[in-house]
Amino acid sequence: VWLKLSGADALRAQHGALYYEDLEQSMATQADKEALHQIDKDIHRTGGRNQTILQQLDGRSKLARVLMRFSVHNPLIGYCQGMNFIAHRILAHVEGAEEPAFWLLVALTQRERISGYFVPSMEALVADLALLEEYVLPSELGTLAAHLVAVEFPVACFAQHLLCLFTESFPPNTVSRLLDIVICDEDHVLLHVLISLLRRSQLFLENLSDIADIQISLMEAAHNLYDADDFINEVIGERKRWSLTAMELFDEMLVVSQLMNPAVMD
Repeated sequence: VWLKLSGADALRAQHGALYYEDLEQSMATQADKEALHQIDKDIHRTGGRNQTILQQLDGRSKLARVLMRFSVHNPLIGYCQGMNFIAHRILAHVEGAEEPAFWLLVALTQRERISGYFVPSMEALVADLALLEEYVLPSELGTLAAHLVAVEFPVACFAQHLLCLFTESFPPNTVSRLLDIVICDEDHVLLHVLISLLRRSQLFLENLSDIADIQISLMEAAHNLYDADDFINEVIGERKRWSLTAMELFDEMLVVSQLMNPAVMD
């Protein structure tokens, strides 16, 4: 179902049945050596508490091949840290089948929001973090937003969750449910997911003042989020509360800023 809904099947048909295997030959001349070196390093720290497919004898080799061939297929993105966690979760979901995992990764990273997370400028990630800090957090979780400002907690710390699409944050079943939504062309839902997690964690986060403690506590809350159905319903509730896409909200925020301060337009 993921292959069909994401467009991965169509991409495979478009490029040909032998394309994935042919990328192996292209790696000899087209691969970015620095990217290959980084992939090799990251493979050994991928999986965390949920090793799954990586526990198999050839699991790490499969993940490395998917990431290396992707870096050749899409040189604009190449390889970006965080992608290893996404590919790992997809590979585990398709029970170690490399080619379907590769095409699912290709399909996901063709989405405007997700591709904008991984291009060198990380423009979509920067925009989403700005949106989170300037608009979403103050309007949806005002008390928590004020507390984070008071303790000088940088919103950029939330990037670790967004960049890996929460695949390293949540338990496998919750990740699968989240990817159901993302794959159904709803990649802008990621900020709704983050706000849902923060809303659940608001009370104990407001009692913490150390930046490291806030990061650790939020990650622990995410790691223990096993009630996938309830959480997804909360995410849907967030979408109903503020249903515009992230970029529409961000554009709206810029327009308001320009109206209030014409100098910004210069």
